Amino acid sequence: MTTIQQLNDFISNPELNDSIAQIWT
Repeated sequence: MTTIQQLNDFISNPELNDSIAQIWT
């Protein structure tokens, strides 16, 4: 199970955040 810490580390990455935004739009 993903922890809040892992989510925060993942989301705090700007490049990943852009990729996620494109995927989920």
